[in-house]
Amino acid sequence: MKETIEQYWKDTDQQTGNLMMLRQRVLHYSIALSDNWLMSWIPANGRFACDSGQFKIYPLGSDWEVAKWVHYLDKATIKDNLMKSVDIFHQKWNYFFFNWNCEHWARLVSTGDPICYQIPDCPVINVLGVWRRNHHASKQLSDRGGQIGLTSQETLA
Repeated sequence: MKETIEQYWKDTDQQTGNLMMLRQRVLHYSIALSDNWLMSWIPANGRFACDSGQFKIYPLGSDWEVAKWVHYLDKATIKDNLMKSVDIFHQKWNYFFFNWNCEHWARLVSTGDPICYQIPDCPVINVLGVWRRNHHASKQLSDRGGQIGLTSQETLA
């Protein structure tokens, strides 16, 4: 997987490192590797259930859009976080819509904050705050030298 990321990552492309969004029944998030390719965190079974998670690289089609109001890490850090996330999560963590989905992962890699805005910030639904923002994932990335955002750093302190 890391070799494929290296192959498709294009520092000079405009979309590279962007948090990309696809509007389906729910929003699907990915990270652009270039103007033509993106990387996603998906369930191995292809459904939104709890299953072994994996990364997949797709062509970046015209139906994808750049997410708005995102405070990005720099491109070099995003690429470094992508590479580290392969070692940490690929075929090792489960994909689960409520606490570790494509948005949690893509925002962790691109902003350093593993938050999913599709999960309501409601105490009844968001038990102990672990569904909306996955701090365990932040810690895993930080422990491997990845850069996380201020919100995650404050929580880990």
